[in-house]
Amino acid sequence: MIRFPFNMFRFKAFFCNLFSFVFFVLVHRYDTALPSSPVAVNAVEITATTVRLTWASGDSETDDPAVSYSVAYETVDGGPATGVEVTSIPATEYRISGLSAYTTYRFRVVAVNSVGRGLPSSPLEVTTEQLGQLTTTFFLLC
Repeated sequence: MIRFPFNMFRFKAFFCNLFSFVFFVLVHRYDTALPSSPVAVNAVEITATTVRLTWASGDSETDDPAVSYSVAYETVDGGPATGVEVTSIPATEYRISGLSAYTTYRFRVVAVNSVGRGLPSSPLEVTTEQLGQLTTTFFLLC
């Protein structure tokens, strides 16, 4: 098998003894490319400190589908930007924890296959919930 950038070809070699010629016959061509961007990125569960994302693979007719995903996210609430990337996610969903309450985050998902990383998905902005209010009850004893 001979590998070219973004294409993979499989050849068979035939030898001819009369003039010591070697010729190759193309047996099969594989179109391999970077994976398509994931689609339908949604936040299906949001709490004050976690967000669970789901998405669908953008690949429908590729010979080299995504083998893992990465989720990149950053804050968008004015303060200093904090970017984080989680890699090697084997499924089309992931729960991000350790987030700050009532903060807006921008999420992007990237598919990865044997060729490399594809383009990121469209960004999804999600605002985490507020922390629960602490209530105090007082009893008067008479």
